[in-house]
Amino acid sequence: ALTKSMHQFMACRTLAASFLFSVSPMMQSCVADMVPSERRGQLFGKLSFIGSFGTLVGQFASTSISETIICCGVHGWRLCLLIVGILSAGFSITMALFFEEPKRNRGEPTAATGGESGWKLMMKQQQQSIDWKSLKLPTFWLLVLQGIFGTIPWRAFGMFAIIWLEMIGYTPFQVAVVFSFGTCAASLGHLASGYIGDFAHSILPHSGRIYVAQFSVMSGLIMIYTLLTIVPDSGADDDADGTAGDGGNQKQDIVFLTVCIILLRFLAGWASNGTNRPIIADIAPPSSRASIYSYFCAMENIPSSFAGYLVSYLAENWFGFHSPKGEALASTDDSHKFQNQVREKEDNGTMSGISTVTATSKNVQALTMALQLMTILPWALTVLIYGFMHYTYRKDMLITEARIRESKENNKYIRQHKQQEQQQGQSSVIISRRMEDFTTNQTAVISFPAEVESLLNKRQD
Repeated sequence: ALTKSMHQFMACRTLAASFLFSVSPMMQSCVADMVPSERRGQLFGKLSFIGSFGTLVGQFASTSISETIICCGVHGWRLCLLIVGILSAGFSITMALFFEEPKRNRGEPTAATGGESGWKLMMKQQQQSIDWKSLKLPTFWLLVLQGIFGTIPWRAFGMFAIIWLEMIGYTPFQVAVVFSFGTCAASLGHLASGYIGDFAHSILPHSGRIYVAQFSVMSGLIMIYTLLTIVPDSGADDDADGTAGDGGNQKQDIVFLTVCIILLRFLAGWASNGTNRPIIADIAPPSSRASIYSYFCAMENIPSSFAGYLVSYLAENWFGFHSPKGEALASTDDSHKFQNQVREKEDNGTMSGISTVTATSKNVQALTMALQLMTILPWALTVLIYGFMHYTYRKDMLITEARIRESKENNKYIRQHKQQEQQQGQSSVIISRRMEDFTTNQTAVISFPAEVESLLNKRQD
């Protein structure tokens, strides 16, 4: 909020994103510790719903006042960032003072080797920062693999959906309204997914959540296919040549588009809270749940971040998307510039109606085919990958449960040895003091506690 240059703003934005990213793994660990496996989906869903609702409210409030000068020459966007910073600091202080973190078993020690005592070796093993055993589980890597393919369609469609809808004839206002409904549907989908995943888990403990994810991804695949095949051929496309379309058809097209977006956002997002996050909590021990989840997020998000560039490359090099003066499709500004130049030429009479329709329709077709390839194929692979999880999830969950039991037993062993050493230390102090009395006054009658008598006789010998 107090930055004075773009470099300062970008540096602060990078730091803020880094710190905010650490919240999700910690929340994952705390939720998994607070509730049993049968109810984790509900809590994950509620948290995601609240987060989505807060995002919607924050975007609406910040957008409405971002360019407004509030007072003393302060712009609205600075005030919004300042309020967010103050609320974040207050929330952190509140959590530190009042949140009671669940107790965890801090490690997974094994039997002693070498010359070190057993509990000392165990204490060293507890300090290991990477849980390699959890990272080697097949279920974890299947989750990572499905995450890579499963997030590609969201990245690709999310980056080019607005451009694509405007190119086929919808106005920016219509697109904004439709996507507002989609955001609300996504929030409700997050809330419902947790309850649905828990219900499926109660019926089929080792497969229910996986079936929920497969149904969700298949639903998203069907809806995205419907959007990319039927919507471009609807009445909205008839307005691309500048002619007036039928008002009734336009209303039907908007309603159809809105229904498709709502169903897509509501149904296709169940996997995260209903399946992925509860399963990660089941296959990772309490001491490493946060780190395992952070590895999962990094591994699935980094490769999928290139989805937008792949759509641009495919549209231009494979399917023949052409923009004026060789401008690339990779940026939103370039795409809008292309649309504006086409409209200006059409209005000035420098481009015939037929050539305008031909250029626009070819580009729409190219971008549509690129989006189809980058959405339908990855989600089909995601459904297939989830299928393999039916054979690995139960085995990996049992392995983790055995590790947790072993960790509890080893922690009990450590506590017992600590208590024994403390008792031996106290006894040694008593013996030393009595021996000093014995050497200064050999004629004194010295009485020792019964529990120390055997240790004293050994020391005298």
